[in-house]
Amino acid sequence: MTEAIVFSTLQNIAFFVLFVGIALLFGRAFYKIYKGEPVFAKKACGATEGVIYRALGVDPKEEMTAKKYALSVVLFSVVSLVVGFAILMLQGFLWFNPEGTEGMSWHLAFNTVASFVTNTNWQAYSGETQASYLSQMLVMTVQNFVSGAVGIAVLFALMRGFTRREKKTIGNFWADLTRITLFMIPVCFVGAILLVSQGVPQTFDGAVSYVTLEGADSKLYLGPAASQIIIKQLFTNGGGFYGCNSAVPFENPTAFSNLIETLSLLVIPGGLCFTFGTAIINNHREKKMLGEMGRIRATALPRKKIRAPFSFWRYPSSLFSAWLSAPRLSSPSRNFPRASRQSATWRERKCGSVSAVLRSGRSPRLRCPTARSMRCTTALLQSAE
Repeated sequence: MTEAIVFSTLQNIAFFVLFVGIALLFGRAFYKIYKGEPVFAKKACGATEGVIYRALGVDPKEEMTAKKYALSVVLFSVVSLVVGFAILMLQGFLWFNPEGTEGMSWHLAFNTVASFVTNTNWQAYSGETQASYLSQMLVMTVQNFVSGAVGIAVLFALMRGFTRREKKTIGNFWADLTRITLFMIPVCFVGAILLVSQGVPQTFDGAVSYVTLEGADSKLYLGPAASQIIIKQLFTNGGGFYGCNSAVPFENPTAFSNLIETLSLLVIPGGLCFTFGTAIINNHREKKMLGEMGRIRATALPRKKIRAPFSFWRYPSSLFSAWLSAPRLSSPSRNFPRASRQSATWRERKCGSVSAVLRSGRSPRLRCPTARSMRCTTALLQSAE
């Protein structure tokens, strides 16, 4: 029992070290993109960017006002919506459809493409049975790239709004979108290769039929899954290749693939904290801001006693399922016993509500960790103005 607890603790520490190290690298890379500098392969990236800018008919050096930047975002999103909607409706007549999947109904197609374009990625369909390979690649995978890039580009615009106090421009949307996407393509290529090495499918072959132990006919659905899964994880998109996403063994077959996918969910949000801190505040306070965000998250988690030790490698999703899940409030008397109610009353009496603390302007030396963290984070943002 003790050995299992120690082993699990060491695994969690190793995961945290990996997360912070990789997030720091992503943060530095995005800061270079924010400044308009190439991350790697300067000549190759410059030539590729030039081809894209000429095809779009835009000048990457042209600075945009906030209004023009926002209009560019809307224009790009509308074009993506129309193209994606047409592909999903007509997928039954297009290529790369070995299962003969019919086109989606207009309302399902609109719901799907609208959610992917806006990076909400609501998945009201099962990808392996209701989307062709072409739809998975040109709609879901492409939007997983560009919709996440649009979100980061808007963050860059916000950061420039903070730093360019004497200017009315906030950069160029098309340049930001292109540079972010070109940076993510080789990163996802490496990630997809790692997933393929663990058994995640990446093929244009159709489904494989087999007979179950009960004697029923069934299918194993294949397809170009790895290339979509890695960008889905990195940009924290919701829609995956399969209907059940990473719960499907083909999408997450081993403990190492689970480690890759779990790290992928966290490294870019964590890295953007470093990017924001470097651009807006300074190198010292970016770490403090990231720490305060983690403190707020930690103090908001339910206090549960873990009876059995977790093992990241034996049960890959157990740690994060317990970390991210909240108790279901079916019965106040059952979920909040008397001791918890008394503790909550004492905490409320000692600390007061967070909103009251922030309005009162009292000393930040509060006993309530959530209120203290929110106060410190507010002070950081105020000092950046």
